[in-house]
Amino acid sequence: MEEVERRIALKKDRYIFEGDSKWELILLGVVCYILSKKYERPVSLYRKDKEDSQGSIRAPQEGYNVVEAMDTCKELLMTYGGHPPA
Repeated sequence: MEEVERRIALKKDRYIFEGDSKWELILLGVVCYILSKKYERPVSLYRKDKEDSQGSIRAPQEGYNVVEAMDTCKELLMTYGGHPPA
């Protein structure tokens, strides 16, 4: 989480989108949730692999459906899924 916060401090984007090959996939959902609440912005974190990447998305807004958002760019994604309030 410290690495992501260091990167965020260097930018002032409305959407946090960061990735790294060293990050543990199992922790990304929790870290996304914490950062989305702290910075009040949507957060996407992903682990880079050689062939593809996997990650997690969280949005601070009540009622924002992350799955619907991914539907709008599904042609860019190999696979995706989740639950709406993520």
